Amino acid sequence: MSAAEKFTEETVLWVKRHSAKHLTFAITRPESYRFSAGQFSRLGVREGAGFLWRAYSVISAEYAETLEYFVVLIDGGPMSAHLAQLQAGDTLLLDKTAQGFFLPERFPDGQDLIMLSTGSGIAPFLS
Repeated sequence: MSAAEKFTEETVLWVKRHSAKHLTFAITRPESYRFSAGQFSRLGVREGAGFLWRAYSVISAEYAETLEYFVVLIDGGPMSAHLAQLQAGDTLLLDKTAQGFFLPERFPDGQDLIMLSTGSGIAPFLS
């Protein structure tokens, strides 16, 4: 399978900066892209002759027409450097397959589920 068959190129629709290190953004969603609440997407950028990929939890609902993400920027982080400059109209690469096992069906017997997180750890709970 070629690299182009593994990902799509999506457009950034909006970016909201909450602080110097925290932002949310939305990208276009291919009609065929499916995920379950709690899963993550691999987002990427072209870098030189290659690619740079990182995993980000999807915070939008499974049925939403766009894909939204909450990001904590890391000082010196290669992907953070790209995301710090992100603007509406830019493009990001989206791996065609959602991943991750933090899924509601993994907790079938509990009556109460307590979710505790810090920073971007809240992202999988939001979708």
